[in-house]
Amino acid sequence: MRWSALLLLLLLLLLLLSYTTRAALLKPLRLLPLQQQQQQQQQHLVRWNSSNGSSSNCSSSSSSSKNCSRASRSPCFLHSPVLLLPGRQAAAEAAAAARPTTAAANKKAAAPAAAAVAAAAAGSVSRLGSPRSLHAAAAAAAATRTAAAAAPAAAAAAKPRAATAAAAAAAAAAADGKELGSLLRPLFPLLLQNKNIIPFDNAATSHKPQTVIDAEIEVYRHLNANIHRGAYRLAAAATEAVENAREKLAGFVGGKAEEIVFTSGATAGINLVARAWGDAFVEEGDEICISVAEHHANLVPWQQLAERKKAKLKFIPLNKETRELDVHRAFSLLSPRTRILAVACTSNVIGALLQQQQLQQLLQQAKKQNPKLTTLVDAAQALPHIPLNAPALGADFLVGSSHKMFGGFGLGFVWGSKLKLQQMKPDNYGGEMIQHVSFKESSFTDPPWRFEAGTLPIAQIVGLGAAVDFLKEIGMHNIAAADQLLAKKLFEAVEDLPRVRILSVNPWSKQQQQQQQQQQQQQQRSGAAAAAAAAAAAAAAAAEKGMVPICSFVIEGLSPFDLALCVDQWHNIPFGNAGDY
Repeated sequence: MRWSALLLLLLLLLLLLSYTTRAALLKPLRLLPLQQQQQQQQQHLVRWNSSNGSSSNCSSSSSSSKNCSRASRSPCFLHSPVLLLPGRQAAAEAAAAARPTTAAANKKAAAPAAAAVAAAAAGSVSRLGSPRSLHAAAAAAAATRTAAAAAPAAAAAAKPRAATAAAAAAAAAAADGKELGSLLRPLFPLLLQNKNIIPFDNAATSHKPQTVIDAEIEVYRHLNANIHRGAYRLAAAATEAVENAREKLAGFVGGKAEEIVFTSGATAGINLVARAWGDAFVEEGDEICISVAEHHANLVPWQQLAERKKAKLKFIPLNKETRELDVHRAFSLLSPRTRILAVACTSNVIGALLQQQQLQQLLQQAKKQNPKLTTLVDAAQALPHIPLNAPALGADFLVGSSHKMFGGFGLGFVWGSKLKLQQMKPDNYGGEMIQHVSFKESSFTDPPWRFEAGTLPIAQIVGLGAAVDFLKEIGMHNIAAADQLLAKKLFEAVEDLPRVRILSVNPWSKQQQQQQQQQQQQQQRSGAAAAAAAAAAAAAAAAEKGMVPICSFVIEGLSPFDLALCVDQWHNIPFGNAGDY
């Protein structure tokens, strides 16, 4: 008994000691504000990283010891601490070692180049928004959250209305001369919480406005039921919400609801057409025509189709001067054996845009030349920038991506003409797409549901409907004007950087501006009327620059990977590097 009592007493002392030690360690953290806690955690990551033999700069080949201390002190990458972990550091070092660029050259080039690019990028985004408009938008969002807490049943309708009203107010303010981007920024939670971040990788994905996030959340709160398979009221309400979103999306691209097929993304949409239509109608010796500027999603499916069917794949070149699709060359490549013409509205790398008039001319003339031709337009990159009407273009198929147009991930769509969709057999089988099933055979329902086997991403579809409302409230003409304003600032800033070569279409290059000034001077000498006509023509040309705001460039002697990593860590400006596309 004596030994048992001693052991019990010893155990109690150990428990008391461990509790006291834990309280002493946690007490400083509890007394610190949240921001200081995060800073301490960040410093701990840096110290832990150094103790494991990894430097805290962005890569071993692109920073000196001076830059290392700067990176450790800078709070700009506080929201991305994962960049300091050893795994990421090892990957950066391995990538740097595999490149032919020497470490010495990168050490000299990375820091000034990163600072210059950051300054150019930051300078291209002005802060001209009205504080009154920003407070009004924030107040509207706060009022919406309060109303939702008081009346959950009304939240699904109240939140989207408030957010779209704020978007409409921002669009109206933009029409008065204020910059649209700074007015809309408070409507995006990620940008509101990370006020110093300047996101430049929007070609990879768009950020999500509060109205889209709310729409998806409300599905799980109030409409959590499967669609097209239940007679009860909750299932009927969920089905109605999805079909309403389908109608909104159809109207956005100029089609009808029964012509919209939901897929897991634009990539899946192109694969659907390549398999369900291509396998049925492309034969040995036929031709498939695409451009040299296509995304992998609009290249690889056609390569595989050509391999399966022993067809020939042809490529439309770009105009060397304008870097736009060479429409005249395209007509010479088409032949009576061409079965598919698949082109993108715009390149996600160089930003070259095929204007609606040019695209319409290409598609319609090609189909006149060959009535058996089927056309597909990859509009994933263009839809959030320019208005598109798929039937008016003369397209048979048009594909888009939800996450490129303020919607959620894992969702895309195919608009298809009713005739083409009816000709296609499903490429995926399961529930929800059958009309009759037995042990011997099955028959399939009508399009578009014929191509939507299984359970759809219901919340994301409803969110995409909210994204369409968001774009419409802002106004595509306002978006186009803001695009040109910001692109002009960015291109002019990047062009002034040393050792930089711009790869994108640059309508504002100094050479072109000098030519325009010379033409204006000649017009002024010839008379005021001619000068006015030239000014009007210049204004019309500025409205349609033939590009979306994507600036691709290289810096001599510097890896894009190193530059992107350093600009993000040191200046909180994320943008894509060539290896990501």
